[in-house]
Amino acid sequence: MNQELEDQISSLRRSASPYFRNKDYSSMIVPLEEAWSLMPEPKNNCAESFLVARMFCETYIGLEDFETADKWVEIYKKADLERIDNGERDFMEARLFYHKGNFDAAKKSFEVANQKSEGRFFKNPSYLEYFQFFKKK
Repeated sequence: MNQELEDQISSLRRSASPYFRNKDYSSMIVPLEEAWSLMPEPKNNCAESFLVARMFCETYIGLEDFETADKWVEIYKKADLERIDNGERDFMEARLFYHKGNFDAAKKSFEVANQKSEGRFFKNPSYLEYFQFFKKK
Protein backbone atom coordinates (compact mmCIF):
# COMPACT_ATOMS: atom_id res chain seq x y z
CA MET A 1 0.00 0.00 0.00
CA ASN A 2 1.38 3.42 -0.85
CA GLN A 3 2.05 5.97 1.89
CA GLU A 4 -0.65 8.37 0.73
CA LEU A 5 -3.36 5.70 1.01
CA GLU A 6 -2.01 4.55 4.37
CA ASP A 7 -2.11 8.14 5.65
CA GLN A 8 -5.68 8.59 4.39
CA ILE A 9 -6.84 5.42 6.15
CA SER A 10 -5.06 6.43 9.35
CA SER A 11 -6.57 9.91 9.20
CA LEU A 12 -10.10 8.50 8.84
CA ARG A 13 -9.53 6.16 11.76
CA ARG A 14 -8.23 8.99 13.93
CA SER A 15 -11.21 11.16 12.95
CA ALA A 16 -13.47 8.62 14.70
CA SER A 17 -11.55 8.90 18.01
CA PRO A 18 -13.30 12.03 19.35
CA TYR A 19 -16.64 10.30 18.86
CA PHE A 20 -15.33 7.33 20.82
CA ARG A 21 -14.17 9.53 23.69
CA ASN A 22 -17.66 11.10 23.78
CA LYS A 23 -19.38 7.69 23.49
CA ASP A 24 -21.04 8.87 20.27
CA TYR A 25 -20.64 5.42 18.77
CA SER A 26 -23.01 5.84 15.84
CA SER A 27 -20.91 8.76 14.52
CA MET A 28 -17.87 6.49 14.39
CA ILE A 29 -19.36 4.23 11.74
CA VAL A 30 -19.01 6.40 8.62
CA PRO A 31 -15.29 7.26 8.93
CA LEU A 32 -14.48 3.68 9.95
CA GLU A 33 -16.43 2.23 7.01
CA GLU A 34 -14.63 4.59 4.68
CA ALA A 35 -11.23 3.64 6.14
CA TRP A 36 -12.06 -0.06 5.85
CA SER A 37 -13.25 0.30 2.26
CA LEU A 38 -9.98 1.97 1.24
CA MET A 39 -7.84 -0.93 2.45
CA PRO A 40 -6.64 -3.21 -0.32
CA GLU A 41 -7.41 -6.92 -0.19
CA PRO A 42 -6.58 -8.91 1.78
CA LYS A 43 -7.52 -6.26 4.33
CA ASN A 44 -6.25 -8.29 7.30
CA ASN A 45 -2.71 -7.92 5.95
CA CYS A 46 -2.84 -4.14 6.41
CA ALA A 47 -1.41 -2.80 9.67
CA GLU A 48 -4.36 -0.40 10.01
CA SER A 49 -6.81 -3.32 9.84
CA PHE A 50 -6.10 -4.11 13.50
CA LEU A 51 -6.84 -0.58 14.68
CA VAL A 52 -9.88 -0.03 12.48
CA ALA A 53 -11.37 -3.42 13.38
CA ARG A 54 -10.77 -2.70 17.08
CA MET A 55 -12.66 0.58 16.76
CA PHE A 56 -15.52 -1.20 14.98
CA CYS A 57 -15.66 -3.64 17.93
CA GLU A 58 -15.80 -0.73 20.37
CA THR A 59 -18.51 0.91 18.26
CA TYR A 60 -20.84 -2.06 18.11
CA ILE A 61 -20.29 -3.12 21.73
CA GLY A 62 -21.06 0.49 22.71
CA LEU A 63 -24.21 0.42 20.59
CA GLU A 64 -25.12 -2.98 22.07
CA ASP A 65 -25.39 -4.35 18.53
CA PHE A 66 -23.86 -7.66 19.53
CA GLU A 67 -24.56 -9.43 16.25
CA THR A 68 -22.45 -6.90 14.35
CA ALA A 69 -19.91 -6.81 17.19
CA ASP A 70 -19.52 -10.61 16.81
CA LYS A 71 -18.64 -10.12 13.15
CA TRP A 72 -16.06 -7.44 13.96
CA VAL A 73 -14.49 -9.37 16.82
CA GLU A 74 -13.91 -12.26 14.41
CA ILE A 75 -12.32 -9.87 11.91
CA TYR A 76 -10.28 -8.24 14.68
CA LYS A 77 -8.92 -11.61 15.82
CA LYS A 78 -7.49 -12.15 12.31
CA ALA A 79 -6.32 -8.60 11.62
CA ASP A 80 -2.62 -7.82 11.23
CA LEU A 81 -1.42 -11.12 12.64
CA GLU A 82 2.17 -9.88 12.40
CA ARG A 83 1.35 -7.69 15.40
CA ILE A 84 2.53 -9.07 18.76
CA ASP A 85 -0.24 -10.97 20.53
CA ASN A 86 -0.45 -9.29 23.92
CA GLY A 87 -4.01 -10.33 24.71
CA GLU A 88 -5.85 -7.39 23.15
CA ARG A 89 -7.91 -9.62 20.89
CA ASP A 90 -8.80 -11.95 23.76
CA PHE A 91 -9.75 -9.01 25.97
CA MET A 92 -12.09 -7.61 23.31
CA GLU A 93 -13.67 -11.01 22.84
CA ALA A 94 -14.08 -11.34 26.62
CA ARG A 95 -15.77 -7.95 26.80
CA LEU A 96 -18.21 -8.98 24.08
CA PHE A 97 -18.98 -12.27 25.86
CA TYR A 98 -19.51 -10.33 29.08
CA HIS A 99 -21.95 -7.88 27.51
CA LYS A 100 -23.84 -10.71 25.83
CA GLY A 101 -24.22 -12.42 29.22
CA ASN A 102 -22.00 -15.38 28.32
CA PHE A 103 -20.10 -15.15 31.60
CA ASP A 104 -18.30 -18.51 31.46
CA ALA A 105 -16.78 -17.69 28.07
CA ALA A 106 -16.01 -14.15 29.26
CA LYS A 107 -14.15 -15.47 32.30
CA LYS A 108 -12.06 -17.82 30.13
CA SER A 109 -11.17 -15.10 27.62
CA PHE A 110 -10.37 -12.61 30.40
CA GLU A 111 -8.04 -15.23 31.89
CA VAL A 112 -6.19 -15.65 28.57
CA ALA A 113 -5.98 -11.87 28.10
CA ASN A 114 -4.76 -11.43 31.66
CA GLN A 115 -2.00 -14.00 31.18
CA LYS A 116 -0.87 -12.62 27.82
CA SER A 117 -0.91 -9.01 29.05
CA GLU A 118 0.50 -9.79 32.49
CA GLY A 119 -2.51 -8.00 34.01
CA ARG A 120 -2.04 -4.79 32.03
CA PHE A 121 -5.65 -4.50 30.83
CA PHE A 122 -7.11 -4.57 34.30
CA LYS A 123 -5.01 -1.59 35.34
CA ASN A 124 -7.11 0.68 33.11
CA PRO A 125 -9.70 2.43 35.34
CA SER A 126 -12.21 2.26 32.48
CA TYR A 127 -12.18 -1.51 32.86
CA LEU A 128 -12.96 -1.65 36.59
CA GLU A 129 -16.28 -3.40 35.91
CA TYR A 130 -14.47 -6.19 34.04
CA PHE A 131 -11.78 -6.44 36.72
CA GLN A 132 -14.38 -6.85 39.46
CA PHE A 133 -16.15 -9.52 37.42
CA PHE A 134 -12.88 -11.31 36.67
CA LYS A 135 -11.82 -11.38 40.33
CA LYS A 136 -15.12 -12.93 41.47
CA LYS A 137 -14.81 -16.64 42.06
